[in-house]
Amino acid sequence: MPAPPSAEPETNAAARAADGSALEDSVRRAQAQMTFVRSRPSNFIGPPVALLMAWVLWDAVPASWLVAWVLAMCAVMGWRLTLILRNQREGPARTMHWIKHYEWALFANGALYGCVATVLLPREPVLLSMAMVATVIAVGSVGVVVLSANRRSAMAFTVPVILPGALWQLAFFEGKVAIYVALGMFLFLALMTVEVRRAAEHTRSMLRLRLQVDELAEQRQVALQQAERSNAAKDHFLATISHEVRTPLHGILGLTRLLQTDFAEAEAGGDSLQRRSHRAERLRVIERSGLHLLSIINDVLDHSRIEGGRLRLFEEPFDLVALVGEAVDLQRAAAEEKRLYLSWMAAMPSPRWVRGDAARLRQVLLNLLSNAVKFTERGGVELRLRHTAEGLTEVEVSDSGPGVPAAERERIFEPFEQLDGSFSRQHGGTGLGLAISRQLARAMHGDIECGSSAAGGALFRLWLILPACTAPAPGPTAFSASTASTATPDAKRDATATPSAARASEAAQTPGATRAALQGTVLLVEDNAVNAVVAEASLHQLGMAVTTVGDGHAAVAACIGRRFDVVLMDCQLPGLDGLEATRRIRAEEARRGAAPMRIIALTANALTGDRERCLAAGMNDHLAKPFTTEDLRGALERHLDGASA
Repeated sequence: MPAPPSAEPETNAAARAADGSALEDSVRRAQAQMTFVRSRPSNFIGPPVALLMAWVLWDAVPASWLVAWVLAMCAVMGWRLTLILRNQREGPARTMHWIKHYEWALFANGALYGCVATVLLPREPVLLSMAMVATVIAVGSVGVVVLSANRRSAMAFTVPVILPGALWQLAFFEGKVAIYVALGMFLFLALMTVEVRRAAEHTRSMLRLRLQVDELAEQRQVALQQAERSNAAKDHFLATISHEVRTPLHGILGLTRLLQTDFAEAEAGGDSLQRRSHRAERLRVIERSGLHLLSIINDVLDHSRIEGGRLRLFEEPFDLVALVGEAVDLQRAAAEEKRLYLSWMAAMPSPRWVRGDAARLRQVLLNLLSNAVKFTERGGVELRLRHTAEGLTEVEVSDSGPGVPAAERERIFEPFEQLDGSFSRQHGGTGLGLAISRQLARAMHGDIECGSSAAGGALFRLWLILPACTAPAPGPTAFSASTASTATPDAKRDATATPSAARASEAAQTPGATRAALQGTVLLVEDNAVNAVVAEASLHQLGMAVTTVGDGHAAVAACIGRRFDVVLMDCQLPGLDGLEATRRIRAEEARRGAAPMRIIALTANALTGDRERCLAAGMNDHLAKPFTTEDLRGALERHLDGASA
């Protein structure tokens, strides 16, 4: 039985209904505007026509009646003109309000013209009487022509002009002529009603089409402007990322070449203590450059998650004061290198346990502090932590640098925007730090504002809603500020998921801690020779026995022929990728009834959904490249514990 067609989403239907309603409102306003514009000349013609008709009727109708009628006509014309001017002055927003008043004025005007065929209609001479009836019909015809764009307005004027005269003929005149005149006026009114309706519908169709064309033209213009902005943003993004990536990459490649030369000279017998010191320093610079590249990639990934609405926040208990203190400590070396002071003050008791996303808050604080240090050349940076009277958590980071001009304080929060975006700027950066920080703050029901500090520098004020909570029981569920590493915040959650990882993190944070060697067998599936060397060295350093293969088919064959304690599986492999290789390994285990081996994805795929795809394929965990030896130790300890259990 075929499945019924899926129902249209209510939101889309509601949006289309709203668009249609807005279009019809615009059409009605346009019709009303046409009524005002096209009927304006008749306000100036009306008084002379009324005087002319009064002059013709002067000898056949009491003069007082005619004078009162002419004055009433002039008053109604003035009323109509006033409404036209009011509508013109107040604009389209009030058009529908004034058109209702204007239709009443048109009705009054038509009723006064209708008096000419009723109370002001003379019985003698007959020729004059017929002339007045013809005049009234002509006035009705002119009204239909002028007001045909709007059916309500046209009928408001035409019906009181024609209908009273037809009824008057039947009520107060006798004979065939009276019946003929009355029927003729009825037929004329019916014909005018049909034609007015047809003309008004035609006008509505034309206006609807014109407005739709105008809207399409406007949308096209907006789309063109958006495309131009997108192209400009893309070019700016590529230029910024290219510069920021090439700069540390140039340093890495250059220092690598120097090290190659240095090692060659050392092998030739020219080694010395000074040369070894230089090599160690160059290696440290290479590592810092690599970490800088990793931070750029993480910023781009965070921005992509935020723009795509895929940002995930995790609420956990953490010590707010300890987290702020650690963020300050991490920036202290950079401040001391520039001979800046870095101080902080917490106007609250310590510890202060709250619930929130500790990793994301730490990321925001590090961004604000690193920016302050980077743009300050003398003086220092201060951080103040307090609770406001409204129950908010507020962090102020101020510096003694050049500050941010008031006109630029919102622009710097835009992606890829910097206060100085020229080629001659002193400070690098992708321009994503503040944009990501504000988005993270808003995701945590807060915000970041930029102002001026007392020292004339920049002041960034971060406020958040962090509910107080009790200190958690000791164990892996208590998220400590010190668990964050160079990995992305989402990956940090995995590093604290089990007791073994918590122990690994604690040991890594303890200076001089002695780490026990691990024991077990590992199948390393890695097609990149350099990455394989790095992983093998780390695994040997940890005490693991390693077997390495370079593709998915070899990984499946190795797992069929031998059982490993842990399999480290790359995802992108030649021939058979890591996901499909894992599926085949799991299928073979199920066929033989063997216990499943622990498979960890060891991959550079770190976008949103990559971890979920790995787990769905049958893997047990996901470790994103680049990783440290301690990151690898934590993953192995988790799964070696699980394997031994």
